[in-house]
Amino acid sequence: MKKTSLLVTSLCLSLALCSCGEGTSSVPSESTSSESSLTENPITIVTRDDELAIGQTITLAYRVEGDLDVVFSSSNPEIATVDDYAQVSGVSEGTVTITIALADNPSVSASIELSVYKPFFLTEQGYINGTVDTRDARDGVVTIGGGQTQLLVNELGQDWYFSCHIVHNGYENNDPLGRFGLGSFWVDTLHPIGNNMFWYGLRPSGDGSSGVFTPYYGGWRYQTGITNHEDLVSTFEVKPGEGVDLTIMRHGQYHYFHMEQGDVKFGYAVEFFDNQDTFPGIYSQNQLLTITEFESSSDPEVVKNKLNEFQSAEEIAINGFDTRLQNGRTYQMSSTISPELTPIKDVTYNLVTPLEGVSLTPEGSLTIDPGVTGTFRVQAVASNNPNAKATVKYEAIAESSPSEGPYNESLLVGEAAIDGETVSFNGGSGYVPLSNPLGENQYAEVELNIASGNGRVGLLLGRHGYFQQDYAEFVIGNDNARTIKYGSLEESFSTPYARDGSNLYRTATLGLLNRDGRVYVYADGRLLKSFEASSNGDIYPVVYSEGVVASAKIVYVCSGLEAVESVLSAYPYYVGGYVETDSNGHSLMAYDFPGTDMNWPPMNDYQNGLKWREALKGELDISFTISSLIPMLSGSSYDSKILLYLQSESPTCSLQLVIKGTAQNPIYSLCPNFDDATWTEYPLADYGIDFSGEITFRVVKLVEGLQVYINGIRVLEDSDALLNDNYDWSNDSLSTPGLGTFRCGATVSEFSVSAYQEA
Repeated sequence: MKKTSLLVTSLCLSLALCSCGEGTSSVPSESTSSESSLTENPITIVTRDDELAIGQTITLAYRVEGDLDVVFSSSNPEIATVDDYAQVSGVSEGTVTITIALADNPSVSASIELSVYKPFFLTEQGYINGTVDTRDARDGVVTIGGGQTQLLVNELGQDWYFSCHIVHNGYENNDPLGRFGLGSFWVDTLHPIGNNMFWYGLRPSGDGSSGVFTPYYGGWRYQTGITNHEDLVSTFEVKPGEGVDLTIMRHGQYHYFHMEQGDVKFGYAVEFFDNQDTFPGIYSQNQLLTITEFESSSDPEVVKNKLNEFQSAEEIAINGFDTRLQNGRTYQMSSTISPELTPIKDVTYNLVTPLEGVSLTPEGSLTIDPGVTGTFRVQAVASNNPNAKATVKYEAIAESSPSEGPYNESLLVGEAAIDGETVSFNGGSGYVPLSNPLGENQYAEVELNIASGNGRVGLLLGRHGYFQQDYAEFVIGNDNARTIKYGSLEESFSTPYARDGSNLYRTATLGLLNRDGRVYVYADGRLLKSFEASSNGDIYPVVYSEGVVASAKIVYVCSGLEAVESVLSAYPYYVGGYVETDSNGHSLMAYDFPGTDMNWPPMNDYQNGLKWREALKGELDISFTISSLIPMLSGSSYDSKILLYLQSESPTCSLQLVIKGTAQNPIYSLCPNFDDATWTEYPLADYGIDFSGEITFRVVKLVEGLQVYINGIRVLEDSDALLNDNYDWSNDSLSTPGLGTFRCGATVSEFSVSAYQEA
């Protein structure tokens, strides 16, 4: 590299920053320029600083006697680079030598040794908000001086931990109810800092005057459909003015939190962050804080040790409910660790009572050779606590003959009566597999008639032994509420399902479809949810009940990829649990959900709406029809809405039909809400649209923006609010269209999404 000679006129010039690193000042060190005198060496390096941060750029100050050209070089560009203008950029941790040499005589040179370090906090623009002083971060002290503050720790990934000691020094902006804590921040070019974050922290009790705070969790847009939300973690109270130790850990989707005062522990699965890297960091709302004793790591082994310190296994149970295992097969065992909050659930298996022809790997792969019969015992031991272990006795049996009836009675477990295609459960526990395994690609649907009792009744897909299974079930509580629960033994989810007094309290259909390792849940003719399968190989559909008097009847069974594709193609979108269906369409409820989610459907999850099954790219044509519009206009300060969700990468991104006024005189407007900056309502009164009957909507997503048609009339044609200037509608952006309601009832029909084709 060649550089025209530069004469530095002031020896006071130390360095010029091209981008901020950690803090705002640096500490001078002894000069490491060439020891030769100026008469012997015309090059002198003036810069006295001997370190820079990764991502930081400094400009070396140097002096050259005479009209001489110089070149710059780095001893290790993987640690730091230098360009033709003496700009040195930190790349990775380590020590590097930067050399300035005469272009015509490289043996004449001066060098400086620099140490490149990893900054603990990120202070570059786009990675920090609020009033933060990190000048003493290298000495272990950071202060927050109020405002809406987010400060990120330099540990991007999906497995990390961050802990610190925080002293609360007061508040500013007349905000005694401001919160603070630690969070997980999704920050990249599409997700600005502060837009998508999940946190655990402390909020003031009462009016904030007592100095007492209570642990809580919440965040901004950390779940589809949520703008902001928060919930209590516990009722334990702490005085952070006396100092409090907080830790946040991430392991995959799960985030774990620990407050050492009172030993508060909490875990939460942030599904929206699945497979997305996030930063740990500090969040504060108008609070004055001093942060010390901070430490972090994204090293997998270090994080694993921290997670084990947080909570180790106390009990273990080997999964499965049939201890008879057919020979000639291999089974993958699994176990359930308690308490549920335990992050690391690794288990080691061994045979404590062996049987010839039976082998077991430490990972739980159990093989029974053909023809082997007899008993053996398996022990499972938790990896982080050798005292947490369980032992089960199994019997190896001959492979059962194919069943001629719809169910395999020889593999029945528990109590159940079989009469043709109907299985009756008496309120105890019973598991009845269908006649034969159907392979990995299959669909099974049953009709459930629920009479009485509290417990669960459902359908599962699993291999014989049922160490691993995927299931969907109705959980009946003491108040007869109906919740649908679905998932695997490793991870499950639940959502409210039936309204009080609805027919779903008695009769419902439940279906499970497995296609290439993904399970789809069907309920009452609707595609409800999907999740990653845990079972593979020869999978049985199994009907079961625990604690519920009920009956189950086979409706439809098929297998093979072509057959399940045919079933799946008939259901292009998911339908929420609260949505009732009839021949006219999908009836969305007009519920009034109180709480902190008032801008959106409740926790959304499409409980009262529809969501397209596949994420799409390119230009789209979205259409649907709304009828029986019932806004809840009862004088409340909250309006009613029909929401069209447009972009899966941002749960805020929606186009809203907003209804205000009174039931006798409703006022309609359209609100493009693509981020907080575009929240503007545009009146529709001048378009002459009749909203009292059937309303057709068409939204065309083009690269340059959106086109919106209501009853065939294009609205907001000249509005900048719908153009690409306000949001990214490029062909590379993902879109998962969905419909929802807020404080509004409606019937939705003819919901379709297709690739846009210009007429």
